[in-house]
Amino acid sequence: MTLTSIAPLVKPIQYAVPARALDKWARADVTCEMSEDANPECAVWQCHYRYAGSTCNDGGQAFVATFHVTLRPGPDGMIVENAWVELLLENNPGATEMCAYMTQREPFLRELREPQSFCGMTLEAAILRPVELDYAGCLCYAPMLNHKWRNALSTIHYALLNGIVTPAH
Repeated sequence: MTLTSIAPLVKPIQYAVPARALDKWARADVTCEMSEDANPECAVWQCHYRYAGSTCNDGGQAFVATFHVTLRPGPDGMIVENAWVELLLENNPGATEMCAYMTQREPFLRELREPQSFCGMTLEAAILRPVELDYAGCLCYAPMLNHKWRNALSTIHYALLNGIVTPAH
């Protein structure tokens, strides 16, 4: 299964983010790789979205997180098999300045690494599901994380739909 062969499984949708931003992020921040499955119809895609954010306190300290998404073909489109956030603390000073990290530490990091509630949905359904959003730059609480997930999934979707996926290294 190649990027061309998954195109019919990625259906056009109306994004909440302007296409110009999605195009920029897809080219700069998304990487994907396909598993080497013996049966191409079962190939799994590992996609990664690099998010550069800032804390909502302390003057907005910069941090980087990676949103990981595992996709597999299903009867109704690409299914989100797994999704989690990787927030490294080393050489990422803003990561430890987020409110949630300062008050919870390991439970906050563990929650980010857990599979998300939209796993099992098609990529389009995960993007379009109604959730509370908060546009702050951090990952501290569900509405903030929902916003980042919507952007990450939308950018990955846009990249797959438009064939502009960069291979992961």
